[in-house]
Amino acid sequence: MRSVKKILLIIVLVSVLSFSVDVYFYQTDIRDALSQFAMQEGITIIYSPSLTGFITIELYNTTIEKALDYMLLPLGYYWKKIDNIYFVGTANPNDPNFSLISNKYIIKLSYVTFENVSNALPNVLKNYIYPTASKNELLINAPPKIASQIAEIINLIDKKSHIAEIKIKLYEIDEEDLRKFGVEFSSNDETTTLKVSYNNNALQLSLDLMDTNLFAIISALISSGKAKILTNGTIFLKANESAKISAYTTIDFTLSNDKVIEKKLLNEIEISGTVFVDHVSLNLTARAEALSPSNKTIGLTFSNSLDLKYNKHYYIAGLSFETTNNIESGIPGLKDLPIIGNLFKTNEIKNNKKIIIISLEAKWAGDMK
Repeated sequence: MRSVKKILLIIVLVSVLSFSVDVYFYQTDIRDALSQFAMQEGITIIYSPSLTGFITIELYNTTIEKALDYMLLPLGYYWKKIDNIYFVGTANPNDPNFSLISNKYIIKLSYVTFENVSNALPNVLKNYIYPTASKNELLINAPPKIASQIAEIINLIDKKSHIAEIKIKLYEIDEEDLRKFGVEFSSNDETTTLKVSYNNNALQLSLDLMDTNLFAIISALISSGKAKILTNGTIFLKANESAKISAYTTIDFTLSNDKVIEKKLLNEIEISGTVFVDHVSLNLTARAEALSPSNKTIGLTFSNSLDLKYNKHYYIAGLSFETTNNIESGIPGLKDLPIIGNLFKTNEIKNNKKIIIISLEAKWAGDMK
């Protein structure tokens, strides 16, 4: 016992194995209660001097082990029996006597990693698990009851992962063209057939195609060349993983000398979530670049959670930005004449508001092998 000099030792010479234990304490210091309980039952209890707290308890016809649980667990203390000696201590891994109440367990992992388990555990349990040399194993060093809780959580998550196929499209559409089809952004006009909300140039509202004709509208605009697809990609998503897809949009803006130049801006979608047999719950983060009034690139970010049922289209109304078009007009034939042609033509700088819309469709893709 040299390694636990500071631990108090309660020794009772007569050891009686009892399965009918009565316990009664009222506002009693836990250390005094353990001493009295050891004397009463004829057992040996060694406890850490760091124990504090008071207990009030009344139990009849129970066992020694259950009585210890009722006495200790409300205060966050645990016990372990070694060679007929009951060791009692705190569940803090940094406690010098932690090894007396803890056990080490090697847990086999089949479909998840140590990082997956760590992410799934509450913070209060994370300090009891450790990686090993094998990625298919982890070590639990904890009191048996805590180890049992961790093992139950691992058993819940260590299963074949469902996989969902997520099709993502980013559309760039002129807001004026959408308005012609009755689609208004931040509109109070009750005559519009479809309203899509956005706020502060950020994504906000998801729309179900079953309730709108947005898909037909976008298809018509693409066919007529008034809308374009920035990206068309597919992501295979499984739990505990994330994936992203990126695209660039090109806008025109006017410099102080009225010169119009092009600028590429990034649009990026990152998704993660949980895959179920009938739907997928997504955490979606959209990042986009835009131009400030001073023509500096700024970043916009939006995050949202949404559920997608399989084989249905969903839309998220998106970021808006201004683009500049230099429109030339004049008298046909005369405006193209050399030297004097400029007298018969005009150049108009027109600003258009563009909308980025995200299309999402999820499909079941089976289980991870």
